[in-house]
Amino acid sequence: MVDVSTDENMIAGIWKFRSSVSHEELVELAKGWKELAPDWYVDLHVRGCGKDQYGIGFKYRHPGHFHMRQYIAHMSDVLRKRFGNGLLGWDISSPITIIS
Repeated sequence: MVDVSTDENMIAGIWKFRSSVSHEELVELAKGWKELAPDWYVDLHVRGCGKDQYGIGFKYRHPGHFHMRQYIAHMSDVLRKRFGNGLLGWDISSPITIIS
């Protein structure tokens, strides 16, 4: 049987990086996020996106009053400070409908 549910407190997306940011750097970054917020990051993975580029894909669930725009503003600031122009952009949305 297939289960379908919508989670209003979950966002999903990908942070995209230029080829100057290595796969290994992104794996270490994602590991750090999971260590800091193990219950909030439901899924983290590093994958290719575009020619010779990588991204950190994720599903993130915040356990309370939550605004996706605040998450994007905070995280994009953190990533720009660390990687500068190495951060290409993002594709993030909410709510998420999960089919399992």
